[in-house]
Amino acid sequence: MSHTATPTVVDKKQQLVSAAFQLFYQRGVHQVGINEVLSAAGVAKKTLYHHFPAKQELLLAVLEQRATAWLDWMAGCLSQVQQGAPALQVFFLALHDWFAGEVPQLHSFHGCFFTKVALEVQDPAVQARCQQFRLDLAALLMPHLQCCWPQEQQASAKLAMLLLLKDGAETEAALNADPTAAMRALSLWQLAARHPA
Repeated sequence: MSHTATPTVVDKKQQLVSAAFQLFYQRGVHQVGINEVLSAAGVAKKTLYHHFPAKQELLLAVLEQRATAWLDWMAGCLSQVQQGAPALQVFFLALHDWFAGEVPQLHSFHGCFFTKVALEVQDPAVQARCQQFRLDLAALLMPHLQCCWPQEQQASAKLAMLLLLKDGAETEAALNADPTAAMRALSLWQLAARHPA
């Protein structure tokens, strides 16, 4: 009997998280009411509060799901090429595909979800989860940087530059609906990578 009950519970919870992500990502957290999430998810209010007693808990679950999906996607992209410089180039090519709406599992592009949430929601737990995404991304990229710059100081400096280029490309792509921002960031990266940090 438990085998038939469990998937339903999981499905309802997943429906809530997926619906909330779509609404929060497109319109912002504070602009979306709980009733809108319920309507989009097709779930009763009692079910929502069973899984997420507060909106903050729902948001944290949304952030967790998005982090896993985004990082798994990027790790998959990087794993398809040789470690080091080729993977760092693929990083920007993958961003271009995401900006252009060519990554179905990430949905349509509306900027960096974690940056948007961090700027909008000043809750410490939410801020910490957004920062953790950035740390996890850094950990994903660092082995590729260390292949090119074995010295820790140089690799760290290049990581900071890489993340700044990502942030700038995401912002430009979101504000101007311009996926080519990733390719311009790649050109800047290639130029910077030729010079020691």
